[in-house]
Amino acid sequence: MEIRYVRKLLMFVGVLFFNLSLMAYGESGVDEISIITDSSVPRPSMPMSEVTNIILGYKIQWPDKQPVVLVVCKEESLLQKIAVVFAQKTPSQFMMYWKRKVFTGEGKFPMLVNTEQNVMEYVKSTPGALGFIFSKTKPLEGIQVIKVSN
Repeated sequence: MEIRYVRKLLMFVGVLFFNLSLMAYGESGVDEISIITDSSVPRPSMPMSEVTNIILGYKIQWPDKQPVVLVVCKEESLLQKIAVVFAQKTPSQFMMYWKRKVFTGEGKFPMLVNTEQNVMEYVKSTPGALGFIFSKTKPLEGIQVIKVSN
């Protein structure tokens, strides 16, 4: 009987911690991340809901029918921000979410790279690619930064 209460308490603490992390990143997290695409994607801005749909694999095509190719940096602090701000998940929940989608045939795992530089190089060389970098990072020539609107 006590184990059940301990589990409930641990679940509550976990949910509380996650909600606090969401509050900590909140809207300010959006300002700290730049969404980048290659020049073939004609989108100067995008609503937050569309970014969420892309990162969760619900939106898989651009309006011109070009496939969306999602690229994500494995670097811990950037992955943390992306997962929490845009997917409302912890990084481990985000990775498990994608593993489940791939395993069930519902999606293709995002391209994972090691650094922001790798993200920019991949986005620049891949039509339809979308990636995330810290706002303080200067994007490579030929990459466009997409403004996120609410």
